Amino acid sequence: ILGQKVCLLRPLCQQCPISSFCQGFIQGDAIAYPVKKEKAEKINVLWNIYIVLNDNQVLLQKWHDFYFLKNQISFPSCLEFKDKTLKSYSDFEFDELLAQKHVSHAITNHKIVLQPYIVNKFNISENALIQNDCFWVDKNQVTSYLVASALSKVWKNRRNYKYFRRL
Repeated sequence: ILGQKVCLLRPLCQQCPISSFCQGFIQGDAIAYPVKKEKAEKINVLWNIYIVLNDNQVLLQKWHDFYFLKNQISFPSCLEFKDKTLKSYSDFEFDELLAQKHVSHAITNHKIVLQPYIVNKFNISENALIQNDCFWVDKNQVTSYLVASALSKVWKNRRNYKYFRRL
């Protein structure tokens, strides 16, 4: 509280009861204290989320060591940074993608745009499902698997997607 009342843009050092201990006052440079941390530069990320549907089931994936959400459940995804692209899966073929409304989100020093796609056609072998630690879940159970608020936002917004209204 003292800093809020005394250590202002123009410090009131003469009124401060601890000025004799203050490094800024002692050095004659009170304006430089406290030293403010520089804000870390935000990393822009495009997070493509693939909502793969098979009748009343949705494909989910456990991410073991994949940038965000380590050891959590997500939809198969692709992260695009300025200088690299990371896929959470391999050997999947997605066709007829239907882009949905994007969702903005922030996670520590990251500015994220989540771009969900409904996957109308896909080719995923059982072997690829096992290798990528993927599994099918009833669409009514998806929310119980999603821990990340960003993914929950995307899933909750499905009510606004024309494709999901038919389910």
